[in-house]
Amino acid sequence: MFLGHHEKLVAELGGDDLRGFRNYMRILFELFQEMLERVGPRLMKKDTFMSKALEPGHRLAIALKYMAIMEILI
Repeated sequence: MFLGHHEKLVAELGGDDLRGFRNYMRILFELFQEMLERVGPRLMKKDTFMSKALEPGHRLAIALKYMAIMEILI
């Protein structure tokens, strides 16, 4: 599967650099994994003829990053 910049970054930070993951995502890696376990099935989408669906972890990461950015802007 083709990985985009964001997916590679989250995978690298989550695997080796937990401090970098916390700094980038504004959440502990363990808490991210727990949230993904809880809401992952609800974030699952089906592929369509036109495009492939995003993985639940990627969708969660995007939502959390968006909320962190909005917190900074307010």
